[in-house]
Amino acid sequence: MTVTIDLAVLLVAVLILTLALGTVLLVIWQRRQESRRALQERIKELQGLSDAVTAIASANQLDEDGLCALAFEQTRKLADATLFQIGLFRDNDYDIRFRTLNGVEQPPAQFPLDAPGIIKWVRDTGQHLLVRDFTAEMSSLPARPSYIVNHPPRSAVFVPMRSGEHVIGAMALQSLLPFAFTDAHLRTLIIIANQTASAIDNARALGRERNRTKQLELVSEVARQTQAALTPNQLVGQLTRAVGDTFGYYSVLICLLEGDDGGIVCMGHMLPDQIAIRTRTGVGLVGQCVERNTMIVVDDVTADKRYLPVTALPDTRSEAALPLTIDGKVIGVLDLQSRTRAAFSGDDRRYLEVLAQQVAVAVEEARLYELALSNQRLGNELSLARDIQTSFLPRYAPQVPGWDLAASWQSATQVGGDFYDFIPLRRAAGTLVSASDGGEDGSAGDHGSPITLQITPRGTRVIQHRAQSEPESAVLPANSLADKYGIVIADVAGKGVPAAIFMALARTLMRAVAFTGRPPAEALKRVNELIHADTRSDLFVTLLFSHWEPATGIIEFANAGHNPPIHIKNDGTLRVLSMPGMALGVIEEIAPKVSQMTLERGESLVFYTDGITDALNAQGEDFGMNRLKFACDNARALSAQGILAGIVDAVADFASGETPTDDQTLVVLKREGP
Repeated sequence: MTVTIDLAVLLVAVLILTLALGTVLLVIWQRRQESRRALQERIKELQGLSDAVTAIASANQLDEDGLCALAFEQTRKLADATLFQIGLFRDNDYDIRFRTLNGVEQPPAQFPLDAPGIIKWVRDTGQHLLVRDFTAEMSSLPARPSYIVNHPPRSAVFVPMRSGEHVIGAMALQSLLPFAFTDAHLRTLIIIANQTASAIDNARALGRERNRTKQLELVSEVARQTQAALTPNQLVGQLTRAVGDTFGYYSVLICLLEGDDGGIVCMGHMLPDQIAIRTRTGVGLVGQCVERNTMIVVDDVTADKRYLPVTALPDTRSEAALPLTIDGKVIGVLDLQSRTRAAFSGDDRRYLEVLAQQVAVAVEEARLYELALSNQRLGNELSLARDIQTSFLPRYAPQVPGWDLAASWQSATQVGGDFYDFIPLRRAAGTLVSASDGGEDGSAGDHGSPITLQITPRGTRVIQHRAQSEPESAVLPANSLADKYGIVIADVAGKGVPAAIFMALARTLMRAVAFTGRPPAEALKRVNELIHADTRSDLFVTLLFSHWEPATGIIEFANAGHNPPIHIKNDGTLRVLSMPGMALGVIEEIAPKVSQMTLERGESLVFYTDGITDALNAQGEDFGMNRLKFACDNARALSAQGILAGIVDAVADFASGETPTDDQTLVVLKREGP
């Protein structure tokens, strides 16, 4: 009986022991299975994390936006990324570069970090934050979230994006459920965030190098275009497109100052309809840039009262205006606008200053080139105008037996307002006159052979030469021989092209009226009437018109406000023939006075314009009437050409190389003596 009981107890004990051992073994097996699964999960997590890190680290060709999108792709493989955001810090702004809301990608956003919040706390402290349940932990959080939604997140993970010692941004996972994230999620997000931060820093460094290359290429392109012989309009248009294409700015415009009244005009813009829009110094950022002659950078145009909104550019968020200067003087503005706030960093600003200076040089070179072309064209036109104007002057003085006549004309500029003229007042056709033999040009020769001439509408024709048996067929110029000549000397008020045009008009009218045979006073009165009828300018002309009758030596004068001629007499005296009169073109009606004299043999008359008497030397003294009379007296015994040359030389010696300020014209008439 005892043996049986002991055996039963033993069997029960063995059974219990077996069951206990089995239970222990089962627990051990289960734990090993759980450890194995945890290890596998951990290995899978690490493998996923490794793949994520590798993917981010090897993304060398992506920019900041691409890397932020890649960080999201890798994160959602390892955690619930239904509510995800990644953003970068720029000054005091949080620039969200990629985010999802309920799994749907949202557009980028930007907001200032002015008020306290979790993102600001992450940036300021560089610490991470795991919130298992906002409801339970709100009072203990280092910062409160600023959600304004009906169903705010219940749990979240916030981590800083560290690159070295710098926090460049933040990443966050959020969920509508509590306890959605664990320490493992926190570790994963920290690693991905830091790896992304390093990749972004590398991308930024690469971007800076690429930008520097683009910048150097752009500066070189500007330098090349400086040598391309472009007009300012062409150059500004090309530079505007080049800057915009190189850096992708939202708006690029180049404005130039116009005139001296503070006007600023847009010469180049990426939007054609903005070209030629005008503003003024001190108005808007561009006007302020000109007024202050300094670069103006506005990180947020909505907060700057100087910013003038443009309807065609509604997305402008930041703007940089840089003065274009030459030798410290502002000639224009290079203005850049961006869709993002604070788009112009310190590095950008230093480069943009260099670019603006290069653009200024290019624009100034283009202006100088255009001015040179314009001056060349003007020079060519003025040269042609001078040729035309010179053609208005007599090719030679009339060659009249017993008389000597000389003239000279020098304009202060390429064209001038002085002129002189010899107008043959012909007899009726068929009238015969006698004169000495003439040369090929119709001038009187020194042979003294008598000839018979017929005055015809075509000119003075030789019809009989007494030294030959056959008639001559040569035609002499119409002014070679006439019984009376009109002598004109005139000075248009003013210089240059306007005076030259008015000179051509006055000369034409004077000739047309003189050919009618009117006496000098009536002729001047009629010319004045025609000038008032045909012109509306403020110009006027002083003019002395004389009728010279070679046969008698009688000279009849009428003066329209011109300098009085000088009479060099045989008795050694000089007489200034003062003749009052009003210049032509000043008032509608004039009443010129008539004077008359007889020029005796050996005597001379000197006609001149005020460019002679008003000639200045280096000390600012004028040549004056006394010096002119002295020069006439010194040359009294010489020919007409000798008297003229003596006066010209005296004026030149007095001026000592000073550039004439007014046209200088002389006419000398001498009756050969006795």
